[in-house]
Amino acid sequence: MDAEVKRIRLNFEGYVLSPKLLYSIQLGFAPNDTRTVPNGNANFVRNAILYYKPNSTWNFGVGQAKIKSNRAHSNSSSALEFVDRSIVDGQFHLDRDFGFFGEFFHRVAGTFNVSAKASITTGEGRNWGSNGSESGFAYTGRLELFPLGTFKGKGEALEGDYEYEETPKLMLGGAYSYNDKSTRVHGQNGAIIPDGETRTLKTYYADLVLKYRGFAFVTDFMGRACGSPLFASDPDLSVFVGKGLNVQASYMLPKHWSVALRNATLFADEEIRPVVGYKNYNQTTFGLTKYIVGHNFKVQADASYNQMREAIGPYDRWQFRFVLEVGNLKRVFIEIKVKKKMRKLGFGILMALLSLFVFNMDLEARKTWATGKHGIKVLILCTGNTCRSQMAHGFMASYGDDVAVYSGGVSAEKRVNPRAVMVMREMGIDISDHTPHQVDEYSE
Repeated sequence: MDAEVKRIRLNFEGYVLSPKLLYSIQLGFAPNDTRTVPNGNANFVRNAILYYKPNSTWNFGVGQAKIKSNRAHSNSSSALEFVDRSIVDGQFHLDRDFGFFGEFFHRVAGTFNVSAKASITTGEGRNWGSNGSESGFAYTGRLELFPLGTFKGKGEALEGDYEYEETPKLMLGGAYSYNDKSTRVHGQNGAIIPDGETRTLKTYYADLVLKYRGFAFVTDFMGRACGSPLFASDPDLSVFVGKGLNVQASYMLPKHWSVALRNATLFADEEIRPVVGYKNYNQTTFGLTKYIVGHNFKVQADASYNQMREAIGPYDRWQFRFVLEVGNLKRVFIEIKVKKKMRKLGFGILMALLSLFVFNMDLEARKTWATGKHGIKVLILCTGNTCRSQMAHGFMASYGDDVAVYSGGVSAEKRVNPRAVMVMREMGIDISDHTPHQVDEYSE
């Protein structure tokens, strides 16, 4: 039996001068993060990037960050349904890299949304320092489609349906990466290619996420091509070329328990089978999770059966894993505190305030305001509509489109408080495009 601290990470996030100019720094202190990279550089810096977000549509970054390629690796390691990612993602993911990043998000029509992500990076992975005169760059692009609207709380980046989607939500994604003259066998990770040689790697991805009423289904298809995956000077080393398929499903049970099942298979190309030692490598995993405070505080256990088909030697084994995941401590403490207060106060006060507001409006205004495509409309009122009401507006709107949410002030100010924008962004909700409104606007 092995036991270890799998992940221990320290995050620094905030903005400089303006909420539009953001920074993100993440340091890793577990053994996997602190080991020296193949060129001798230290490895504890994971993220170190500066973003410029002019509006809710565009986002630009420069520095070191995770490449947005496949769904499976874009998800945070703390947002998984299992103790760890699948063997398929382990073989094909691109990891972090240094370079330029860009993101685009736009609502096309109705509930249909589209997201595009692209990057130009060194192609050698995090903390590499220099990609050398003989190596090229890595060019990666990803497209995501949301035909049924966006997920609650950015649920496309969280495994399982903890947020409980009341209506079906679907994401279709695809990505392609061209790593020109890489000096490592997997591009951003892996061993150094011997004798100063390089290889051009072409990696492709297709994935799907479906969530509805506690049920979640995810599938990922990945593959890599390389003109010369073998090395004459080292017959035991190769670039992994082939394909991989991952399929998993889960269901949320009462009291925030979740059961999940995953099947992942690697298909090695014939050329590299003598090196990797198998034709197919299959892993089937059953997982059980108890969510205490969402993905930020949970207990997980899983059991995997691993089998290699047409292997050089027999390979059949069981693997059992257990982990206690403690993520964002700030969010854990906030949610526990909020839950305690809500138990004491209940929802009566909120409903009373809403009732006072609605019934103080004239009858004709109430009729006008309450009609439309939404069954329920909610107006959150405060003094300047710059901080508290805007945050409440953001929280309520994040739960879906069934309720139309508005906010206003009796004496509206000119702009939303930048600190409110920053705090909401920490909670995964973007209100940077909100503007204060006078309450009188809603009586017409």
